[in-house]
Amino acid sequence: MTIYTDAMDELAERGVYKREIYAPFYIASFALHNFNLNNQKRKFHYVSKSLPNNRLHILFCSPAGYMKSYFLRQMAGDDYAIFRGSGTKIGYEQEMTSPAFTGTASTNNGTKTRYVGAAEEYSDGLMLIDEFKGLTDALGSQGNGQMESQLLAALDSGQIVKRLSNERIEYKTKLTLWTGIQPTVLNISSGLGRRLNYMLFIPTRKDNEMLLDIQRSQQGMKPDELAMKKLWNRQNSWIGELNKIEKITFSPEIWDEYKKAKIYSYETTFYNNLLLGMTLAQNDIEREIYVELKDPNTKAVFEHEKEWRKKINQGVTYVQMMSILHNMGGSVELATLYDECTMIGLNIAQVTDLITDMIRYGLIQKRGNKIEVYKK
Repeated sequence: MTIYTDAMDELAERGVYKREIYAPFYIASFALHNFNLNNQKRKFHYVSKSLPNNRLHILFCSPAGYMKSYFLRQMAGDDYAIFRGSGTKIGYEQEMTSPAFTGTASTNNGTKTRYVGAAEEYSDGLMLIDEFKGLTDALGSQGNGQMESQLLAALDSGQIVKRLSNERIEYKTKLTLWTGIQPTVLNISSGLGRRLNYMLFIPTRKDNEMLLDIQRSQQGMKPDELAMKKLWNRQNSWIGELNKIEKITFSPEIWDEYKKAKIYSYETTFYNNLLLGMTLAQNDIEREIYVELKDPNTKAVFEHEKEWRKKINQGVTYVQMMSILHNMGGSVELATLYDECTMIGLNIAQVTDLITDMIRYGLIQKRGNKIEVYKK
C-alpha cells in the first residue's frame, strides 16, 4: 500500500467531498516536500549542475466558506489530519502578510529587534495559511514588485536576502506553502505566479446541497486513533525509505506531452515537480525513480491543473459568473442572479459592476430584466 492509497482510503472513510480531485495535489506536495528535504541532505539529484529546491506550493482559490480551510484541516491542520503525525513539521496560521512570512526587523531606542518569519521558522516544514493576504497583494492586477520578489525568493530558490534600513536578513528556506485565497484578479504570468500550483473550486447549487448532505453524515464521526497512528507510522517509514533513491529519471515522452499540451518552457519545472510528487506517492521507493505521464491519477492532476490555470488567467470572477449562468440555462432574471451570487460571496454592488464589465467585454448581454450569455 502506498501513501497515496493510504491517504485516499482514509479520506473516503471521512466522506471528504471532491477528494478525488483536490486531495492528490496535497499528497503529491507532501511527497515532494520530504523528497526535497532528503535531496538537500544527500545531494543526489541535480538539474543543470544545480541542486534544486523541489517543492509544490498549493494555492486554493474558492469563495469564502468553500473548501479552502476544509482541505487544510483534513490534510494536515487538525489533530487527526492525514499527515499530522507523519513526523513532518507543520505550521498553521489563519492569516499572514508578506513581512510576517519572510521576516522583518525594527529599531526602538537604539535596540534592534529581529522578527523571524514563517518561512524561516518552518524552514523544513509545511506551512498552512487559511488566507494569505500578502500573496493576494503580490499577485494582484496592480502587483507589488518588492513584495513579489521576496515571496518569489522564498517559494522558488528559497534563498532570502532582505536589506532593511537597520538590519540584513539572510537565510535559506525549504518550506512548502499550502494556502488559499478568495477569487480575485490574479497575475499568474509573473515569476511568483508561475511557481504556484493552482486549485479552483467554483461551487454550484448542487455542490452546496451535496456539502449539506455530507455535513449531516459526518456528525458524530469519531477518529480511530489506532488506525491513524498506524497510518502515520507508515508515512514515517516511507520518509525513511527515501534514503534508497539514487537517481531520478524523467521519461522522454513527458516532453512530447508538454509540447502537445502547449506547456510553456517556464512552466516545465512546476509540472515536473507535480509529476515527480505523484510518482513518489503512488509507487514503492526504489533506487531509481522513473517519472512518467501514463497512469490515470497522474494524468488527471495534469489535466486539472492545465484547466485551472487557463480559467484563472481568464479571470476567476468572470468564470464564476459564466458558470452560474450556464448552470441556470444561459439566461436568468436579474433578481435571481443577485440571489444566486450571494452563494459565492458577491453583494449587489459587486454583481452590478461585474455585469457591466462583462457586457463591455462581450461575454454577456442584458435583455429587459434578464442577463444572458452572449450568443454570436
